[in-house]
Amino acid sequence: MNGVAHESSLLSALTMLTGLIVFILALAIIFFAMYVLLQTGQSILGNITFTSIGWPYP
Repeated sequence: MNGVAHESSLLSALTMLTGLIVFILALAIIFFAMYVLLQTGQSILGNITFTSIGWPYP
């Protein structure tokens, strides 16, 4: 009985860890996509739209 409970808690911890890793990966992909979109948008549109918004550029 004790071994089964330990196994299930280990499984839930593993599931939580996997969910956390997937969440972090999804966040990284979203940030990367936003960065790429901003770069391509800057090169296509120029500074007109971003200057009106007031986006700081390096």
